[in-house]
Amino acid sequence: MKIHLKKSDRFLNCYKIIWKSAQTLPYPEFYQAWHSSSKVKKLVDYYS
Repeated sequence: MKIHLKKSDRFLNCYKIIWKSAQTLPYPEFYQAWHSSSKVKKLVDYYS
């Protein structure tokens, strides 16, 4: 069964994951993950 989420629901889920990562990871690791990954850009493009 496929679950279709509204864009706002997907954005909120993505935001929660990023927020939790920012709180959990040491700053240098979060910064590196955020700025060095093309996957982040793909996620941002997908959810915006």
